[in-house]
Amino acid sequence: MAKRESMDPRDLLNEQIAMYDGSYLKWLIHLMQQHVNGLDILFYSTNQELIREFVLNKKAISIDTISEKITNPYINSKEVVSIPLVLDFPHNSYLGLVMKMEDHTSHYFQELVNLIDALIKKEISQAILT
Repeated sequence: MAKRESMDPRDLLNEQIAMYDGSYLKWLIHLMQQHVNGLDILFYSTNQELIREFVLNKKAISIDTISEKITNPYINSKEVVSIPLVLDFPHNSYLGLVMKMEDHTSHYFQELVNLIDALIKKEISQAILT
């Protein structure tokens, strides 16, 4: 599995999955379970170290957010491999930005908004072409 370029939810069938007990990840699992019958979760926990230990000791795999990929020391040291999960079915995703009122005119915020706008336009144009 570690040599794969990407995975889809069907690849997770019969795997032991340890998940962080957060609203976004629970929503994601619920969405995948609507499209893939038999996708089960070994356990949910808010203890990130417990989940990391299960993955490190090959007792489970985990589905994480990009921030976990960046901050997980086992991924950074290459003891654990991060594989992109591709959702190959139609679904809605939402993006929100939170900011202080006085920060909305900053140069950095405007650059972030421009980047997001460009990425969305690129995705839409690619979707129209396919």
